[in-house]
Amino acid sequence: MAAAKYIIYLSDTNNCISRKVGKKAEVISMLINEGLKVPSGFCLSVEAYGDHVNQHSIDRIIKMELERKKSSDTRWEEVWDSSLRIRHAFREFEISQEIISEIEEALTSYSKDTVWAVRSSSPKEDSTSFSFAGLHESVIGVVGKKQVLEAIKAVWASLWSDSSLLYQNELGLRPNESKMAVLIQPVVRDKISGVAFSEDPLGIHDSCAVIEVVNGPCSNLVDGSVEPDQWLIDKKTKKVIEHNESTESKEAKSNVSLNRKKINELINTLLKLEGLLGEATDMEWSSSEEEITILQARPITTFKHKPDDKRPWYLTLKPNDKKLKQLAVKVEKELIPLLEKEGVELASEDLTLMTNQELIVAIKKRSEIDKKWKRIYYEDFIPFAHGVRRFGVYYNDLVKPEDPYEFIRLLQGQELLAFERNKAIKTLSTYIEMHPELKESITAKITKTGEIDITFFVEKGHIEFKKMFNVFIKESMDIAFNGVRLCEHPETLLKICYNLSNQKNENKINDKANELEEAFISKLGQDSKDFGTDLLKMAKISWKLRDDDNILVGKIESQLLRILEYSLEVIGAPDNVDLDQSLRESSNFIESICHQLNNKNKSDLTSFRFRFSQENNQKKTDNQFKPRQLLGQPASPGLARGEVKVIREIEDLSKFEQGNIIVCDAIQPTMTHIVPLAAAIIERRGGMLIHGSIIARELGIPCVNGVTNLTSLLEDGDFVTVDGYLGIVTVGKTDFSLEF
Repeated sequence: MAAAKYIIYLSDTNNCISRKVGKKAEVISMLINEGLKVPSGFCLSVEAYGDHVNQHSIDRIIKMELERKKSSDTRWEEVWDSSLRIRHAFREFEISQEIISEIEEALTSYSKDTVWAVRSSSPKEDSTSFSFAGLHESVIGVVGKKQVLEAIKAVWASLWSDSSLLYQNELGLRPNESKMAVLIQPVVRDKISGVAFSEDPLGIHDSCAVIEVVNGPCSNLVDGSVEPDQWLIDKKTKKVIEHNESTESKEAKSNVSLNRKKINELINTLLKLEGLLGEATDMEWSSSEEEITILQARPITTFKHKPDDKRPWYLTLKPNDKKLKQLAVKVEKELIPLLEKEGVELASEDLTLMTNQELIVAIKKRSEIDKKWKRIYYEDFIPFAHGVRRFGVYYNDLVKPEDPYEFIRLLQGQELLAFERNKAIKTLSTYIEMHPELKESITAKITKTGEIDITFFVEKGHIEFKKMFNVFIKESMDIAFNGVRLCEHPETLLKICYNLSNQKNENKINDKANELEEAFISKLGQDSKDFGTDLLKMAKISWKLRDDDNILVGKIESQLLRILEYSLEVIGAPDNVDLDQSLRESSNFIESICHQLNNKNKSDLTSFRFRFSQENNQKKTDNQFKPRQLLGQPASPGLARGEVKVIREIEDLSKFEQGNIIVCDAIQPTMTHIVPLAAAIIERRGGMLIHGSIIARELGIPCVNGVTNLTSLLEDGDFVTVDGYLGIVTVGKTDFSLEF
């Protein structure tokens, strides 16, 4: 048989070099050559990856995704979206028969029931300068050729994971020059396993080694699903300095113990590895009663790059399954109910009964509550959004759909708070539609003055409508939009109700969710049925709460604005203070208000920001030539054409008409009541899980987001075509004469 082109065995130390098989495989090969116990196996070289990518033109897909916009302008959620599409491309195309034949030949040296670990081994990975630990894929527990091939594609695709791309950008590396080799070894199943560091990776304890140990496979420790027992060992004396039992060990009363002999073996092995690598060493190991097996070893880079290394932060964006389950309970059962409760309590307080001193206390309290929930938003709500992403990857791997976003259709149709509010608006608009004389009067008044006074409805004898409208304002619209409380602008909301009454066709929400869910469940095996259904349930909670949390946090912000507005009246401040700008730009704005309330002095304007006229505040394009095409993220599928309406200020909401294209920085939860009127959405902010994308998919209208400098490129009245399939916005009406 001809020499293998793609397969390199770990025992072949002459060919196991980093540029062919990656640093991880090179080190393991070196350890085998040194006589250390390491699982045997083989490596699929970077050449196999390169040929697969070139054969199916995946490099073009990668290039398009990476060049949609500058990495410095790209949000993490947009990176994840691109990563999902790249992953889908890798999973979609079959590996060539030439590569498969060599893999089959390598597998014949082992029994058919061998359990495999298929892991990444990029040339850039595990170097003395950079650690990619945890950022690339490892697939453990693979049996048979078919599963091995699928795992290989998953590892290849993980070169383009969101965490990996963010980390490479952080380090100034060039992702388009990246390659991936794949390490394939039999799984070692020993009684205990763990990780060990020849130096404290946190740099706290000098001359100490750190050993972490768990019962069962090391993968449980690495992915965070099991908390380890930790041992701190003096490297010179080999004495135990500290032993910390895990919570699970204490509760189960079955801690994993290391005897003196095993500790000595681990320390001696660490020191030998440190000498071979010439660096402080991080080792994954497994141990039976008799001996230690080294699973992998690499230099420790975390403490050397501690000030700038953001890899640990990127890893927190993707909590493991155990953490996600904990977050699901915490967010759904604890945080959201508390967030709702605090919003209601703040709204019920009568500010007019408060003395100045009581106002000061209340302002500080509300400010702290607002800060608290914004912190929780980033610490808990955003990580919990990974529940949707986790299900998406699982669904795509299992179902292999043509559309990488098909999984979202299983999550739609839930009772989102935004939709409950829109139902209330629809009830009001239906009332207007059912009373032609009222609608005619409103039309005349809008045409004549452009404004509508709420007392107008009492004059027309529609007291019932006014009551309904007031309930709607109080219960649904006590939220903030760009530093303005919507409930204080009833005329704007009334115009939206009126515009909605003219809507002829309603967007239909996807009705195939049940069918897709049944198909998904039918593909789950007996062993994975509980896991798969639990993952779907968690994703649904994540999908709903990822939207609801924005609205509820907006209510808290509204209550902070309410007390600040009232306090400005008390101290006699001008009525054109811009609260949004003042809060963002002045660190002592709240302190200034409290100081003036306390001293009853004339208003000190130094920390205040004032609203400019709408004309001066809005940026418009002054270029003679507009771009012909804008490239963004395909956030919701569909095609639509129409005139642009740029939403910058609250006044813009009332001018929005049916069939307009929404152009904005981001669809906020506080402005989704105009979305049912829209033909499409275009946003500067990007990502599949931002509010605009969720609402667009629920309503079945196209959405393109992640368009840089959007609100300075388009202006009211521009005609655009929105392609939600490709993420492209074409500016101007089509002139077919230009095609000839």
